[in-house]
Order: sequence, then structure tokens, then C-alpha cells
Amino acid sequence: MASTFDRRAFTRIFCDARAAACQEARCWQIQLQDISLRGLLAETPAGFDPDPRRSFSLSIILGEEEICMSASLRHHSASQIGFECDFIDPESAQVLRQLVSVNLGDDRLLDRELDALGALQAARQARPDA
Repeated sequence: MASTFDRRAFTRIFCDARAAACQEARCWQIQLQDISLRGLLAETPAGFDPDPRRSFSLSIILGEEEICMSASLRHHSASQIGFECDFIDPESAQVLRQLVSVNLGDDRLLDRELDALGALQAARQARPDA
């Protein structure tokens, strides 16, 4: 049986960063655990009681850089929350791409992940419920 890591199409970059997850007028400060081209995982903040059907605006601070994205809640437990990126602006995408590139250390792996992301987005747009 393949390990969880082997089944992942996107490399998770472990990172200790602060972030905010906002949904309409409500915001939670979250502690990032990891990030990938597809989404992110964070610690569940106290009082986290979102509407899982509504999207989030995420803002991740990485030193002098910021990554902003619109995301959907994919899973939520007492200890962790996982978000899937729905939209990312070009500047934020470039910051995320650089972060992934530096951590992968191999442009071929980055190209493979970008290809997988493109295929995922194409499949998502082809769905009748998308």
C-alpha cells in the first residue's frame, strides 16, 4: 500500500507562518503547518465555527511576502483545518511558486506539479457542478 506521501500529487512544504482565514465578516488567526500548490494545512484556532459551504479569503505572511488566495474548507477537525485553493492572484502565485521551487530543488519536479495543477483545474472546470 502506498504511503500518504506517495499518493500526493503536490509536495507539502512545511512552514511555520502566521495567517488569517476570513469568511465574510469573521476572521480567525491561524498557524500554518504546511502549504502546497493545491492548498494548505493549519492548526484549528479556538472558536473556529465557519460555514463550510462558504469560501474563505486566506492571507499568509512569509517574511516580507504575502500570499493571498480564495479557498474552500476541505476538512476540519479539533486539531487541524485543511483548505483547497480556488483562486490565487498572479503575484501570490509567483511567491508560492518560488517557495515550492526553492524547497523542491528540482525544476522537473516543479514542472510536474504545475502540470498536475493544470490538469486538476481543467477537470474541475469540466465538471457540471463547477
